[in-house]
Amino acid sequence: MEVREIIDRAQWDGFVSQAQTGHLMQSYQWGELMKRDGQRIVRLGVLEDGQLIAAALVLVATMPYVGTPWLYVLRGPVVDDPSSPALPAIIKELHQIARRERAAMLKIEPNVEEGTPGWRETLRTLGFQPNPIPAHVRRSWMLDIHPSEQKLLAGMKRSWRYNIKVAERGGIQIHAATTPEEREAFYRIYQETSLRDDFTILPLKHYTDILELFGSDACLFLAEYEGQTLAGHLLIRYGTCCWDMFGATSEAHRNLKPGYLLHWKTFLWAKDQGCSLYDFRGIPEVLEPGEEMWNIYEYKRGFGGFSRLSLATHDYVYRPLIYWPVALASRARVSLRRRQRRQWELKRSQRGEGSKQEGIKVEDNEKEGAPSQGGTAAHRG
Repeated sequence: MEVREIIDRAQWDGFVSQAQTGHLMQSYQWGELMKRDGQRIVRLGVLEDGQLIAAALVLVATMPYVGTPWLYVLRGPVVDDPSSPALPAIIKELHQIARRERAAMLKIEPNVEEGTPGWRETLRTLGFQPNPIPAHVRRSWMLDIHPSEQKLLAGMKRSWRYNIKVAERGGIQIHAATTPEEREAFYRIYQETSLRDDFTILPLKHYTDILELFGSDACLFLAEYEGQTLAGHLLIRYGTCCWDMFGATSEAHRNLKPGYLLHWKTFLWAKDQGCSLYDFRGIPEVLEPGEEMWNIYEYKRGFGGFSRLSLATHDYVYRPLIYWPVALASRARVSLRRRQRRQWELKRSQRGEGSKQEGIKVEDNEKEGAPSQGGTAAHRG
């Protein structure tokens, strides 16, 4: 068994895309995206008889204020069996990198469903401790798109099917963006959405980089009415799953329900790409009214599907005198924000504004794969 850096894209994606614990954010191109965003990464692989049996795309980040390095494996490492010797082997190599960098901690978030046997026990044995504040949202809404179109429609709420027809009859047109002008139109309504729903977005270049790096595996769909862009979703396919990465809606012509038809067309595109699973991304970790993203959750579940709760974030602490003050401050800040957002969501629901969440994706507050501090809730979807 050998642990070394992997530089061959075909070798990397050939393993990660097919692994049960594989994830888009452990893909080779996601690493390239992080590099374009100015981040440092390392791709580690465990080989046995020349074949990859484990992998970890590692971000080498820096804590703000204190300037101390830390390591982050977003939705990894990719190891299907927690009892495999490949897991401690790759963790050992991560420890070596951490020592060279003088990192304060190593944070991992395997793409494993909560309750999967063996994982928590193994990570505890390896010296990790669960962190109650995830860097990436733990719960997602998923839809099995393997069934026929008729069965997918039947699995939706009746009013969702009706709204798809409303959009079709109202003249909403759905198409893939192909020009810089169309990408800019999407970004304008994305900015509008971020201001309306109080979240931070990245510069337009980040999203155009995604489309460039992922090529035919990524698509930006737009909903238009009489030449006006009303909604958009950026999708990425990896393996047999399609991720609904970024979405936006305009306030204009909401009565025409563009988001419902737009989502339906994205399901069909994902099916045509050979996907069997559609990941809407983030919903509240606690499924109770008033929780942040509750209205988004109600919208997503109207299309049918199920929720998936991922294994908790786990940290390995190297420098406790630096780690704990930052972690405790982060937890206090996140707790305050949750209370504030809960009040905001409850007031919004009382005003009957839940329907405004149609087609909206409350997105990441920071760069994907690079949360601002160890233990912060930087990702929502």
